Amino acid sequence: MMRPLIQCIPIVILLSHFVCQVCSAQERSLEYSWSKDQKFSFEIEIEVDEGDQITNYQGTTNYTVDSANAEQLALRYQGGLTSLTKPKESARKPILGVPPFGIPPFGPARLPRGIPFPGLASPYATTGILQTTNRITMSRLGKLLVLDGSSQLPFLLGNLSLLPFENLPSEKADEAWTIESTVSISEDDSGRFHFGPFAQIQKSNQGSVQSASEETKYTINNSNDMQVTFDKTYRLKTALVDGRDSFEMSGKGTWVFNRIDKLPQSSDMKFELIVRRRNATVSIPIALKYNRLTPERIAERELEAKRKANEAEAKMAEAKTKMEEHRKLAEEAKAKAEAPLTTEEKKGLLTELNAESSNTVIQALMKLSTKKSKETDSEIVNAIKKHIGSANSVAASLSERALENWDPVFGKANALKKAYEGSSPVDSTNLEVLSTTSLYVGQIVQIQENGSFWFAAEIRELLPDGRVLAKYQGWGGNRTATLARRNIQLAPADFPQPHKPATPNVPQHETRVWSDATGGFKVDAVFMGVDNDKVKLKRADGKEVSVPIARLSRIDQEYIKKIADAIKDLDNPFDPK
Repeated sequence: MMRPLIQCIPIVILLSHFVCQVCSAQERSLEYSWSKDQKFSFEIEIEVDEGDQITNYQGTTNYTVDSANAEQLALRYQGGLTSLTKPKESARKPILGVPPFGIPPFGPARLPRGIPFPGLASPYATTGILQTTNRITMSRLGKLLVLDGSSQLPFLLGNLSLLPFENLPSEKADEAWTIESTVSISEDDSGRFHFGPFAQIQKSNQGSVQSASEETKYTINNSNDMQVTFDKTYRLKTALVDGRDSFEMSGKGTWVFNRIDKLPQSSDMKFELIVRRRNATVSIPIALKYNRLTPERIAERELEAKRKANEAEAKMAEAKTKMEEHRKLAEEAKAKAEAPLTTEEKKGLLTELNAESSNTVIQALMKLSTKKSKETDSEIVNAIKKHIGSANSVAASLSERALENWDPVFGKANALKKAYEGSSPVDSTNLEVLSTTSLYVGQIVQIQENGSFWFAAEIRELLPDGRVLAKYQGWGGNRTATLARRNIQLAPADFPQPHKPATPNVPQHETRVWSDATGGFKVDAVFMGVDNDKVKLKRADGKEVSVPIARLSRIDQEYIKKIADAIKDLDNPFDPK
């Protein structure tokens, strides 16, 4: 049996035992009869009234006959539907200027969203809303034998690929006949309802299964040599069981069979689905219709599809051409920007950079900011540097941009400077701050107060207990943090420190613990200086000792080297300048 609404409900298990009650003879028997490679298609329209909104499903189902013999027909199906949901006009109209409360989630709807019937309307549990394929094997009277694949629809509407096909009477019939069957409706652990042919209960992980009776009546309304029109009534009903959901679906309409082509021609049905759960009852009107496409219409659609494909191909080719043009322009601009200055260009720019007119200077800086030299030109660099920090803000800004292109060292330092002025995280330098590391007020470092990110900060105070008070950079306020040295890292060595003292901060009078290379001997002492390969120390008792540097621990040797390097950087006021 293959009726539109029962075949593939959002995920339904259908075990059908058809009992065909046939009356007497009809002038000509009805059967499906097609030839191999024959193709036909149907346009499907479904409208679901959800109370406060209407959902429309539209699309095309396409079939190709794979094989045909005296007993069976095998089809390949391809198709799917698209959905469009719109609120009803009545739900949009305000009452006395106040927006309506009937629109979920503020008010009741005929079909509650997700609860208490999550499986009915969930498009995520259905494949008929997508473009899918499957294979159908059926008898010439429309009895489903094999269904490989699925195209199930929401709202217990059945399997999209099976919607057009009805069961035909097995004998010549009079004006009416009835087909009865028993089906199974199951609900899985996610709360979705399953209702469809040949679904396997043991593979669906259902939480419960209940039986339903199904009855379809056909009455010939009109018959001629071209087609037969049937009045069709349908009813599906489950038994009322305490604590269980119950379903009832009833429908009326027509179904037309084409005698010449041995195919369904059209159908127009109106259904009402009623679902009861505990104290809630949902009534869902559904309209379903389809029409077989004529060969001319199929040819038109194929022509239209080909036209659109050609248009898409042409647009893609046009886009590819434009991308290639942009690439060439970008390469030309890059080559022009990196081309070395000619002698005349350089002479003219140097003259403009030294001009008294700020406009002339700005024009020269604009030209230089668009070029990127592969080699450093000291004359150009020195001429640009004269305008760094200019009172003219435009000239000052342009000189920085130009110098970034012409002086790699400045460019790298300026990029670091900008990074450490902002509030975004900075890359870790892994330059740890130890107890022996020399720090100073105003120094820019990176700190890690919480989490794993490092942020730029300025040292505001060196506290007696060894901790550091630092102010975050670029936070638009005065946010500070007091941190242990393990939560601080030095900025990159080439970072331009704005407050670096002229004289290094050499901790010559810091009492610390000194250790020999074995770690067996320790002493509290103050560094007093270096004499050749020995270090002079002043012990806590006031006595001075000289110790070979080679006999000290590695940490002490590094400490001495750091102090010695700092002393070398000291300006000698007695050296001739």
